[in-house]
Amino acid sequence: IEDFIFSSPVLVSNRSLLSGIPRLDLQNSTSVLIGYRKNNLEALSHFELSLSYLRKQGNYFVNALINDQFTNFVYFFSEKKANNTLASLSKEKFFPVVHSTLGYKASYSFDTYYNVINSSGLRNVTASTSVNELYFFTAFDIPVNFRNESSFQVNSSSTEVSGRIKNIYFENSSSLVVKPVKNILCTISGDYFLPNTNRRGEDYFFVDLLLNYSARNKRFEVTFVANNPLDNK
Repeated sequence: IEDFIFSSPVLVSNRSLLSGIPRLDLQNSTSVLIGYRKNNLEALSHFELSLSYLRKQGNYFVNALINDQFTNFVYFFSEKKANNTLASLSKEKFFPVVHSTLGYKASYSFDTYYNVINSSGLRNVTASTSVNELYFFTAFDIPVNFRNESSFQVNSSSTEVSGRIKNIYFENSSSLVVKPVKNILCTISGDYFLPNTNRRGEDYFFVDLLLNYSARNKRFEVTFVANNPLDNK
């Protein structure tokens, strides 16, 4: 809140000014959370379901005033309302036969709020986000184990003056963990990113390597890390 109480501009960088329009109004908020959780030790499973709602009235917004010399960020208070509804679900189970765990997470959020872009004045924004995650990892009694996580996300937003913008994002992360002896650990991981499924040619893949050695007496430890050795961009 201290960033908003200075009515006179304050120079925060060589081209940025910060000022505010102080008000003593209070922010009112209401939140509700309902959830259910079950840990079944006999079935080696976990289940969780929750639903939450958050309502805020009153918030500080920032308006950017740009000229040839400076950018003046002016904070002002408005009694506009913002709402958030979030539903989430998670399920995880361990399979002793294959020494592996399989899990799934899903969430959906719906928001209505106000923002300011390029001195446009307060505009109403409606946004939603849907996330689905599937993960799998092993716990073998051998020196090699594996982990994989996949995430699929859908973002959608619209304002009073623009149409709906929708983006679908996909990510997959895999890692191979090798521990031939107690004091040596090697991890090879690969991450795949597809920021927009409508542009399949604009995807990215990165490989990372970690090698760790710790002395048996634990007096010293050596770690070698290679991030993106394939130099993908």
